[in-house]
Order: sequence, then C-alpha cells, then structure tokens
Amino acid sequence: MKLNPLIKIENLEQDKCLINLLIDRKKFEVNKDLFMLFLDCYNSGLTRDNIELHIADNLKVKKEEVSSFISSLLDKKILLDTTEGYPVDQINHWAKRKWLNALIYHLESQNVECIDDGNSIYEDKKEYFFDNKEPHNIWKIYSDLPTCILPTPNLSVFEERSLEEVLLKRDSFSPFKKKSILLSDLSNILAAANSELLNNRLNLENSTKNLYKSSFSALETYIFIFDVEGIDKGLYHYDPKNHNLILLKSGNFEETVADMCIGQKKASMGGCLFLITANSTRYMARYKHERAYRNMLVNVAEFAHQYIFYSTAIDYSTFLTPAIKDELASNLLNIDGFEEIPLYTVAIG
Repeated sequence: MKLNPLIKIENLEQDKCLINLLIDRKKFEVNKDLFMLFLDCYNSGLTRDNIELHIADNLKVKKEEVSSFISSLLDKKILLDTTEGYPVDQINHWAKRKWLNALIYHLESQNVECIDDGNSIYEDKKEYFFDNKEPHNIWKIYSDLPTCILPTPNLSVFEERSLEEVLLKRDSFSPFKKKSILLSDLSNILAAANSELLNNRLNLENSTKNLYKSSFSALETYIFIFDVEGIDKGLYHYDPKNHNLILLKSGNFEETVADMCIGQKKASMGGCLFLITANSTRYMARYKHERAYRNMLVNVAEFAHQYIFYSTAIDYSTFLTPAIKDELASNLLNIDGFEEIPLYTVAIG
C-alpha cells in the first residue's frame, strides 16, 4: 500500500484531523491519534501487519480496530493499493524545484467558485454596465508621426515548443542572451502577445454589448528600442490594429529607462523594453464599481506575462518590474498619469 501522493493534513479540534486529497478534490475527517501514529509507522517502512500491532500496542486498542481504520483509509483513497493513474513523477518534479506550495495552491484554487461570471452579469446587470453613451475610443491614434512597418508575423514559430518547456525556461535572473533583437522576432512577439487584445477590440467596434469580453482592451504598449535590427533607437507606440510602430521620440533612452525603473540597469540592458499603460477611463466603461482598479492591475500583470511567455518561447531572456517612477514615465510618454497610467515594464534580450 502507498500513501496518496499529494495530501494536506489540517489539525481539527479534539481528536480529529482533516485529510485533503488535493488531486481527488475530496476531504475526510479521521482519528488524529490513529492517523499520526500510522504515518510514523508507514514512514518507518513497516509492513501492514507490523503497523497494526505497533499501533494497537501503543494506543491500547484492539488490532482489529486498527485494521478496520487502515481499511477505511484505503476505501477513502488516502491509502492506495497502487499509485497507477496518479502523476507521481510530475509531483516530484514540482517538489524538487521547491514549487510544492504553488502546486498546492493551484489544486486548492480549482475548488473556488468564481462569482464574477460574465454571462450572469450580462443577463442580470446589463443595465448597470452598459449605457447608451458613445463608448470611449478604443484605439490610441497618433497622426502625422513616422511609422515603422513591421514584418508580417509568423505565429507558427511559437508552436515549436510545448507550454511546459516554455514555462520551465522562464527565469527572471538569467542574463540577456543577445543584445540585438531581430525585427521579425519583435514582430512575432508583438502580434502574439496582442492577439487577444486585438480580437476583443475588433469585437467592441461592432457592438458595445461585447464589453463583457474586453480583456486587455484598455491597455497600451510603448516600446523603448535599444538594439533591434532595422529600427532606429527611440520611443515607439505599438498600433495593434495596423501592426505598426509609431515613433514618438528618437534617441538613446538607456540611462533614462534605468532611472525610470528606480535605478535597475537591467531594464535597459536588453534589446528593447515594453512599457504597459492602462487607460482607466476606457476600463471603467466595463467595470463601473469599486473593484475596477484592482481588476485593472490584474489585467496588466496578465498582459505583461504574454510578452514574457512569447519572448521566452523564441529564446529571449526577460526582465520584468512594475517598480517605476510614475511621473518620469508619464512625462516620457506625454500622458497625464491619471487617465492613462504607466504600470509595468518587460525587457527582453
């Protein structure tokens, strides 16, 4: 017999403990004294018969009572005749990398019922969320500024690695692999990271009723180019609709970006840095309640990880930080810092 490969034991009052089978998503109360002594014996490598004798002798109970208790553990799958069908190797993989707490949190959070259900909001509260006013402009448009036409993206390059491989490669502490970034790679990263944003904005153009599905629609990406083949150094804004870069300011911004990121020089040591902003007025068209700001921050972090994920997938290292000097960032972008807020940076190289 083997112990279920991933259980969480919680101490209850009096003589009970709660066994949470994280993979099976089941919980059972068991006798605390019997179970804790059983664990000691089990970890010592005793046979079932010797375990029963040892527990019966220590707790002054009948051997049959202990045998019945162990049988109940088998019935509840706290103990298993075999671990076949259980991802033991994968669990050990997480544990070896000290990710066990993250795995436990992931498994436990699957039982949490979401209360922000898009369908119910649309049916029950559409009058609250959607009014008859003209929607805010969902595209940020710069007129009469130089434009860099990006190469046609090839998103098939991201299919060469599995999700698992990419996630395991992700490391904020790795040095940048290459100073210069290929223009085609930058084009692919921008297109992939903004694909959901683009689709949602195009849907919003058709009908404001599509506000219930508006992830990333209030976010903008600015890019400080330090060393990208085929593009001059400078500050650019990404236009997802036309897949272009709009030149806002020419020049070398490496020292300025390091200063903007509270002196973190790594922010300007790669080939480019993405600076993500959020348009709070546009976001409030969707979330008209006190949780809007919190939701917006979560949305920004999710979007930042799109850049991290796709950059990692094609062998670039990343550095991310939300630690920025707000006023300096706003002045660089020529935004007010209130209606449009600088929030997150991701450097790649």
